[in-house]
Amino acid sequence: MLVGPGRRVTSTHRLAPFICVPDGTLRLCEMHLLIVSSLAQPHLPCWYTVSAQSRANSMLSEGVGPWQPKICVAEPNGRSMPEPSTRRGRDTKRRIIAVAAELMYERGVDATSVEDVLAASGTGKSQFYHYLSSKEELVAEVMNHQLEQILTEQGPLPLDTWTGIDAWFDALVERHQTQRKFHGCPLGSIVSQVLDQSDYLHTSAKDAFTRWESSLADGLHAMRARGLLRDDAEPTVLAEVTIAILQGGYLLSSTKQDSRPMRNALAAALTHLTSFAPPAPHR
Repeated sequence: MLVGPGRRVTSTHRLAPFICVPDGTLRLCEMHLLIVSSLAQPHLPCWYTVSAQSRANSMLSEGVGPWQPKICVAEPNGRSMPEPSTRRGRDTKRRIIAVAAELMYERGVDATSVEDVLAASGTGKSQFYHYLSSKEELVAEVMNHQLEQILTEQGPLPLDTWTGIDAWFDALVERHQTQRKFHGCPLGSIVSQVLDQSDYLHTSAKDAFTRWESSLADGLHAMRARGLLRDDAEPTVLAEVTIAILQGGYLLSSTKQDSRPMRNALAAALTHLTSFAPPAPHR
């Protein structure tokens, strides 16, 4: 049974958590009637619980009854499930995302199915859809996971000194070669595969890169305040340029399976950054 676009499919019964089913499709699953509500945003997934199989069968045979709408309004992106309320739930969700991140980084996003993630994480499908509405939301969470990993790795390195920035660049090159075996940027390699898949993923990718740039911009702001950068230096712009150069370095090094392009790119980035340092005082 199909629900026409824009039609409000409804239930007066208890609203259950989201689940991802094909838009507009009505089907039975155990004792639940799963309904996707095609509203102004057709991608908004909802499901409504029917208390008895007979009630669900009645709806299927007679058509959707004249119930009043009970529409759930999601977060602005229309995708995200609420965070688990228990520690065990949060641990389970983190495990799913971490395993998915590893698989997607190694195999690619399209080559990694939800079933692959379930098998590798030892998670059941019902658990997955309790914490994540769809593979799309999983990919968004993976991008955030990759960013958090990047920020954790650079955390011990002070990005508000020239020595700290130089050490950060060296660490990036070393980690790319020895730990990541030239697989590419943990974030950029995922982002490049999903930019055209949906506005939601595009926005998630943009937000992740903006946060990464901000982590460097904060350090550059502090350097300018201490006189290590000229007053006309724009930390936000410098950070954006630096991350752009870094992404190019990742790409060429991965393509050539050689650390030299990335090392050269970051040397150029450091030269660009230091060009905004104030001139040394004359003696």
